[in-house]
Order: sequence, then C-alpha cells, then structure tokens
Amino acid sequence: MPWHRVFIALFEDALRLKDPDLSLPYWDSSLDDNMANGPGYSIMWDNEHLGTGVGEVKEGPFAGWGAPRGPLTRNVARGAGAPARQDRINDLLTRCSFDDFSEPFEGIHNAIHKWVGGTFEGSGAASDPIFYMHHAYIDYIWETFRQRQRTACGVDPASDYPHAKYSEEHAAEHGMYGISSFKNKEGMADFWIKNWYNYTDTPTCANNCSDSPDLYCDKDINLCASQSRVSFGDDGIGTIAPLKAVPQPQVIAAREMTSTPGDATSTVDVDDHIREGV
Repeated sequence: MPWHRVFIALFEDALRLKDPDLSLPYWDSSLDDNMANGPGYSIMWDNEHLGTGVGEVKEGPFAGWGAPRGPLTRNVARGAGAPARQDRINDLLTRCSFDDFSEPFEGIHNAIHKWVGGTFEGSGAASDPIFYMHHAYIDYIWETFRQRQRTACGVDPASDYPHAKYSEEHAAEHGMYGISSFKNKEGMADFWIKNWYNYTDTPTCANNCSDSPDLYCDKDINLCASQSRVSFGDDGIGTIAPLKAVPQPQVIAAREMTSTPGDATSTVDVDDHIREGV
C-alpha cells in the first residue's frame, strides 16, 4: 500500500502536467457487488464507462489499447476472484494496526484483479486504465483506516510500519522497488493526504447515492448499488439496455487535488524525488 500510494501519486502528477485540472478517479467495486442481479451486469462495462468486459477491449473509451503481450483484454465475472464486499471492508475498518489490516486487505485487492481478469490479472495489469482507478480505491480505503487509527485507536499511522515479518526489500528504510529515491516508510507519511490529494467519500443511501444516475439505493440492504446495463423482464430474460449519454462515469468517485503539479513542500522532498524518479 505505501508503494502504490507513491506510484499513483506520481502517475497523477505526470498526468496533471498535461492537464492541471485532472485528478484520478476511484472505482468502488463494492457498489457492483451490492447489485441484486450480480456484479457482472454492472453499468461499468458499457460503452460509456469502462467498455468491453469480456474478451478483447474493442468498445468504449479504451478500445484498441495494447498490453505487453497483445491487445487489452478482460474476463469480468468469468473466473476467480470477486469485487470488494462492504461487510469485509467494514470488518477490516474495526482493526487498529496496519499489520492486522494489511494482509487480509491485500487479499481483497488481489481478488478484484482476478475478478476483472484478462490483462488486469497478470503482470501487465497497469496497461488497463482500471488499474489506477482500482488502486485509488484501495488507497481510499487504506486512508479511511488510517484516519480511524488516529481517532479511535490512538495510533499514529505514519509510524505504524511493520518491522519484523517482511524481507529486507520491504524494510522501512529500504528504497522502494523501481522508485528507489523513496524509502518504503515514506509511503506511510501524512504528507500525501495533507499536501497532495484527498478523497470524496463513496456514495451512501443517506446522501441519495450522490444523486448519481448510475447508482440506486437498495433499501433491502441500505447500500448504494450500480445500475445494471441489462434490463430484466418479468420472465427473467435479460436484454441489453439502450446506451445513454453520460458525460462522466459517475459510479467512479473522485480524488480531490490539494496541490498543483510539483508545488508541494514537506519534510519529504517530493520535488527532488520526482526529478530523480521520472
């Protein structure tokens, strides 16, 4: 999690050098898991959102994108894995130490990669733009946990790095793999949230699912769920719903920028890190 926090922050910063008004969205896959007729039918896999969900990605905004071993592919809901489940997230958010939180949360992270499948399941996962939306969500949940550590547990999350159980490459003082100008422990610093970016909260029934046309409140479970891209009749037979014009994928929530590219100052000298690492 500390490594991915730095990685997606640097990626976002590079994007914002091209468009300073841009910020990474996050994909809360638990909203798909909440669907009564199953997450594989989510609106996220229509042409106005993430595009093709099964096979080569030939439709949607990422049609024709390449990957290290051929075209971009997906296998949504056809293999192993699962989207995030809200009850599992809620359970993890009751814990107080990063050590107790990180390993089971890693399992949730891995299961989402497997559930999307295709390119996203292998070593070329970052070739699918979903990678950055997924990891922004993982970072959002981790930040929610970190805030609870501080307020409910009396734990300083910036100092809660596990020291004993990992290999030398994972040690706090070791340089980050591929981003060696950062130490592993610097991904735990408060700097990122205080000076770089923050998150809007994921939609809830209490706020009418953020008034998103792509979500609805399932009153049976009191959770927001993604709309289906398939319309089911009384006979249970599904038909593909007509595409509708959606200016932005509103199922995906936002990271809020708190700085402009390269302008932040901190005890962590991020400007120097960027110059060395990019």
